[in-house]
Amino acid sequence: MQITFEFWGALRRAAGGDERTLALPAGALSVADALDALANAIPALGEHLDNTAVAQADRLLLRTEALEDGMRLALLPPVAGG
Repeated sequence: MQITFEFWGALRRAAGGDERTLALPAGALSVADALDALANAIPALGEHLDNTAVAQADRLLLRTEALEDGMRLALLPPVAGG
């Protein structure tokens, strides 16, 4: 199964680019599994992923949601302002 991750905000720097497509290991079924595989592929992202929102199209995803081959997941870092 292949998943494409889009990196937004500060995650672009940590990832070294705007997006990355990964072939996930057998048994990767959930958004959490995809994030684990991403952290292994790009260790610099590991510390950021616990606080990162994951979206597909116009919907935020739970970590427990099932993956489908070819999904594009947008990774959104936390924001603050005032």
